[in-house]
Amino acid sequence: MISEFLGKQNLSPEHPLHPDIIEQRKLWEPLKKASFFLGYKDIEAAVARVMRQTSSKQSAEELERELRDWGRTTTLRLYNGAFDETDDYDAIKREFFPLVEMAAREGMLLEGGLKLDNKPLFTADKKTRRPAVFASDIELQEEASNFVKGRGPE
Repeated sequence: MISEFLGKQNLSPEHPLHPDIIEQRKLWEPLKKASFFLGYKDIEAAVARVMRQTSSKQSAEELERELRDWGRTTTLRLYNGAFDETDDYDAIKREFFPLVEMAAREGMLLEGGLKLDNKPLFTADKKTRRPAVFASDIELQEEASNFVKGRGPE
């Protein structure tokens, strides 16, 4: 499936993500392992994300990392990217806020507390002029807590 999405990219034969190059370098196996739990749309989105990066970052290693990140749906980098790519914030919040609340609860039990790099969610993107998703960590925690409380016990 990965080769199908890469094949649609019209890559030059020398491009590091050209299927023939990946075959020559014997990189299909790590890519397949990284995408094992992913669905069709997830793989398509991971390939698209790598292709939007600068040409120096377009590599099989970067694609493998992206596929692994898609498999870990709780990464903040993934959600920050999702906020950038859609206007359907409700769909993201339905998944994201319960995870934030769960992480906060679980973090209280961990020695040293919760240590997440939330900075991308609170930082405006000067290049695209996209505002920060949340004003602060406190706002994020409050919204997540209120969202989960509003859903009631499941």
